Amino acid sequence: WLADRAATTPDRIAITGPTSAMTYAEAHDRARRLAGALVELGLGRGDVVAIQLPNVPEFLLVYFAVTMFGGVLSTLHMPYRADEMRPLIDHAGARAVVCGAATETYDAPGEMLGLASQCRSLEHVLVAGGEAPAGTLSLAEMIDRGDGDRVETTPVASDPAILCFTSGTSSSPKAVVHNYHTMLSNNRLCADLYDLTADDVFMSGAPFTHAFGICVINFALLAGGTQLLMPLFTPAALAETIEGGRPSQLFVAPAHVASCLQAGAFDGRDLTSVRTATISGSACPHDLAASLDEHLDGVVGQMWGMTECFMGFLTPFDGSPEMRHGTLGRSTPAVEMRLMSD
Repeated sequence: WLADRAATTPDRIAITGPTSAMTYAEAHDRARRLAGALVELGLGRGDVVAIQLPNVPEFLLVYFAVTMFGGVLSTLHMPYRADEMRPLIDHAGARAVVCGAATETYDAPGEMLGLASQCRSLEHVLVAGGEAPAGTLSLAEMIDRGDGDRVETTPVASDPAILCFTSGTSSSPKAVVHNYHTMLSNNRLCADLYDLTADDVFMSGAPFTHAFGICVINFALLAGGTQLLMPLFTPAALAETIEGGRPSQLFVAPAHVASCLQAGAFDGRDLTSVRTATISGSACPHDLAASLDEHLDGVVGQMWGMTECFMGFLTPFDGSPEMRHGTLGRSTPAVEMRLMSD
């Protein structure tokens, strides 16, 4: 999908954030060069690259690059620290990990270097968006010097593409591997339910380290639209990003909506760009969905999904407010459901 968009609509904006924008041609070129640099490190088809980054352009470039040479991207949630990441990295057998630069509150490179000394598989620590200390590699420098022609292996649709860990809300986190078939077919089959076009701008309140966020990335690629980034959620940031970035497709969790409503973040804001807003991630009270609907010109619906199957249920956006606010709608195409009890 990325290669096709780079060839057919090279100048269309693929990724836009608070400080920069990137066309499809630029995103494809940078991802190819990063893929070549990773291959030069010795990574190849089936190798796992872990990543702990917020919703920033580098996350997307790493995702694209790793899948270009047939690698597997394994996501690590941003709040996780060494004790939580160690068993996940060990289980995945990750050979490399990508993290952000050190901040006043979190020394991610130092944390990852410590894990490299404890996890037998982990060989490389790549740092995005800032200084790469001794013992690590700069992601920006790898992109600058990488040679996309080194990428000779082309994955097939049955190859594993991502390894996500469930959120652990109901039990211990479980590892879920998706190949291209199981991951992308769900997006492709659900696209018609949204009437997606290349003019759509997609915004995910959900972190890209969750399957929900990955789903939104894939939707934008499928449509050939633009991914609008919000690196860190606050009520003000969400409202300002919607008003300034003009997304047409909004994906949020109930907690995002509740925080914004409580803070009055939507009051006085121009949110008219949103054509469709999808609430997912946890059970959403009827009144919460209805309140978001009152702030938008578009329609609000609900989606139920899980790491194992992505989008499983979706309310029809042409359905009644009662259906969209108070139910999860119907099963998505190719998904079967059975009610086991009340």
